[in-house]
Amino acid sequence: MAKIKKTGFSLHPDGVFSAQVTAVAEVDSINPDWSPQFQVDFETEAVDDSGKQMTIPYFVTQKLTDQSKLGQLLKVLGFDVRAMANGQEFDTDDLIGRRCRIVVEHQERNDGSTRAKVTAVMPPNDDDDDGIPF
Repeated sequence: MAKIKKTGFSLHPDGVFSAQVTAVAEVDSINPDWSPQFQVDFETEAVDDSGKQMTIPYFVTQKLTDQSKLGQLLKVLGFDVRAMANGQEFDTDDLIGRRCRIVVEHQERNDGSTRAKVTAVMPPNDDDDDGIPF
């Protein structure tokens, strides 16, 4: 028999954070009627109880148009979506390491628990220009 220790869960704090894309993965939608999505993981300057930088997921559809959530994300991360030809492929690995700012809001679920959700993605603050992502 294996023994494990329960650990605490650190909810990402709410507010505006500098962030960097650390991973992009294809995931199924929680609703089977919806299109597949990408999970974009952002690492922020927020730290958990153990001092480790926190990550938070952000979900976008896999549809790339000027107005789609994915298209809007690409624009914020510095890609010129309008200059892309229809049918042109985009490698999601090119998002890794891109910087931005995110808005995280706490939302209460139906079961009474609280979740942290990315509600907006904005261009990074480049006024410090020190090369440090946070």
